Formats: sequence, structure tokens, C-alpha cells
Amino acid sequence: MRTTWGTEDFVRIGIPSFRDDPEALRAAALVGRASATPRQAASFYDYFLRHGDVRQYCKAFSFPPWVLHVQNNPLLPIAHGRYLAEHISGARFIETAWCRYRRSTRRRNRDIAEFLTGERSLGEIDRIPHYRAITDIARSTEQLASVGDERWRGILDAHDRTVRQQIRRFRGRR
Repeated sequence: MRTTWGTEDFVRIGIPSFRDDPEALRAAALVGRASATPRQAASFYDYFLRHGDVRQYCKAFSFPPWVLHVQNNPLLPIAHGRYLAEHISGARFIETAWCRYRRSTRRRNRDIAEFLTGERSLGEIDRIPHYRAITDIARSTEQLASVGDERWRGILDAHDRTVRQQIRRFRGRR
């Protein structure tokens, strides 16, 4: 934790589905660095391991919860999730895979919707939400005046590249 927190190496361990997505790796590493220093992250994790024992609360549940646990999580063994499900009356244990943009996400979302509403969906929704995004470069007229036409063209090109990358990343259309 102290040596890899906030790095792409840590993300590869903690979120295996990001391994083949360089952009996701960079973004998740950045979020890690922005959220805590390596020393703070290690301290929190150590504290959680020492004081995060919730076994004493298993009998306190007044409703049957779902215990969702990710398979092959290197930071939290699946045995911990199974233990909770076995010791909470009526709990349902759901072992799930790390996933991003995979079919199993739909199934898991349906399971979560059933848990929250008490009803199983009758089928797939045949509508897909559409969103429009409009971007703007703040104080663009001032910036153009200060950097000149040639440099401004480079700024606009960089902006357009970034927007196109995000559209591709989220499977959008221009």
C-alpha cells in the first residue's frame, strides 16, 4: 500500500478489469493520489484491518441483507463476505466478478434492482438514454487574444481530441 498507492500498478491489483484500459488505469491512479497520500492510505487500511471487525453486528440486522463480494479481491478475501452471509439471518450471498462494460453488469444491476424494489424486471429495456454534451472553453476570446491564432488552433485541436477520446471511451457518437 505504501509503495504502490496512487499508481497504475496498484490499480492493476485492486481493479483487475482496468488492466487493459490505459485511460482507466491513469484516471483511477489519479483519483487515488488525489484522495490520500500513500502513507494515509496505508494507515487507513491498517486501521481497517485492526478495527474493522463487524462480526459483532451480524445479529443486529432486522432485515435480510444481500452481501455482495467481488471474486479474487486481493485486498479483502471472499471468506469474509461468506462469513457475514452465513452469520446474518436470511442474508443472501452474491459473489460477483470485477467487471466493467460486461454482460454480467446487467445481471447484477437487475439483482440490485430486485433487492431495492422487491420485484424482478420483466425484461430488458429497449430504450437507451441519449445525452448531448456541449463544451466551452472559458474566456476563449480573451485567451485567443493573448496567445494568438496559431497557438489557439493548437488549444482547440487538443480540446477536440480530448472530447473525441471521451466520446469513444463511453461509446458515444458525434
